Amino acid sequence: MIQPLRAVHRGAVVALALLVPAILFAGLAARSARNRSRLATNGNAVSFLASSPGVWKSRAMLSNIDRKTQPPTIILLPTKGLNGPDLLLYWVSNTPTGSNLPADAHLLGQFVPGRPIPFPPEVNSQRGYLVLYSLAHSAITDTAPLEAMP
Repeated sequence: MIQPLRAVHRGAVVALALLVPAILFAGLAARSARNRSRLATNGNAVSFLASSPGVWKSRAMLSNIDRKTQPPTIILLPTKGLNGPDLLLYWVSNTPTGSNLPADAHLLGQFVPGRPIPFPPEVNSQRGYLVLYSLAHSAITDTAPLEAMP
């Protein structure tokens, strides 16, 4: 009486042992393919700030400005993972000093790699600096100069 149940159970465990990892790998492959296609659609931007570590003070990050959209947007893609908690992107008109934000800082949005962040109209025609600010640490984590947009 127990033998047929054990045989069914053994078959179910073997099937799940093969099926669960296959589903997991298929989901990971589909996810990375979707991310690659999403980044490819964002590739229509016309201006790059830089992809070298010299523009951002402490991080190598690809900064892509899309001037075709209204308002213009910026897409930031770090070359390595960013481990800062609660990162926000600000624009300031003067060089930031210290770890505190200047009074004229304009919040552009929450930093999410690959997500377009729009520039407010008052920022579009001015030179300034992009600032990554950690809300959790209440400190500036990185800055990059930004040329005026036509």
